[in-house]
Amino acid sequence: MNAPAVDPARLARAVHLRAEPLGQGLWRVTGGDAPHLVDIETGSCDCVDYRLLGTRCKHVLAVRLAVLEPETRGALRDVVPMPKRVRRTAATR
Repeated sequence: MNAPAVDPARLARAVHLRAEPLGQGLWRVTGGDAPHLVDIETGSCDCVDYRLLGTRCKHVLAVRLAVLEPETRGALRDVVPMPKRVRRTAATR
């Protein structure tokens, strides 16, 4: 089975976030408007995007990058520009 596609805009924002392990599979992700809590075991986040859409949000992606390949994350941060924030309405989601 194929892994779900990653939204390139979310991935670009995730590269610029900071993920800090709290223990027991929980991570605090900062660097955006507010800190968020990610449970890496379930792949869930307390942000609105995750709760409403049920998809991998930028916070979950930030933790996955931190866990899987921290060196790559550092290299990506230097070459991936921070995307302009686009507010989406409920109709465009």
